[in-house]
Amino acid sequence: MKTMTNLVIAAYKGKYRTQKEIDAKQLEIEVIEHRMSGLSRSGVPMTPEQEKSSLPMPKTVSHDHSDYRFLAGLERKDELEREIDFLAQSLKMAEKIELLPMIDQRLLYDLYHTGKSADKVAEEYGYSKPAMYRHIYGIIDCIS
Repeated sequence: MKTMTNLVIAAYKGKYRTQKEIDAKQLEIEVIEHRMSGLSRSGVPMTPEQEKSSLPMPKTVSHDHSDYRFLAGLERKDELEREIDFLAQSLKMAEKIELLPMIDQRLLYDLYHTGKSADKVAEEYGYSKPAMYRHIYGIIDCIS
């Protein structure tokens, strides 16, 4: 059995979970962008004595400081976007299943998304369990 076939089947199994993860990550990106828009306008607060001083002021950035939070937000946003790209590739693999005949799509849906046992699904579609898996892997090999 080809590795690509295994990847397509794994992507199809996790299709709905993957879409939920993408939606959650996109929502988190929106929240980060909202926070960052407010943080980008905030400056480093200085006391009146510091403003009058001709000496250079130390700039230490703590985890509570807005500049640190802004940079952390940018990093988190980039990380989420990379994860979304990876998950979108997984969904594209799962879309290959839509190239199959409708009967095979229903078989895969019943097998991986309804919670029916493999024996029961094989019996419904007129296969023995090993023959059903051979059929599935064979047709997915043809499209991948």
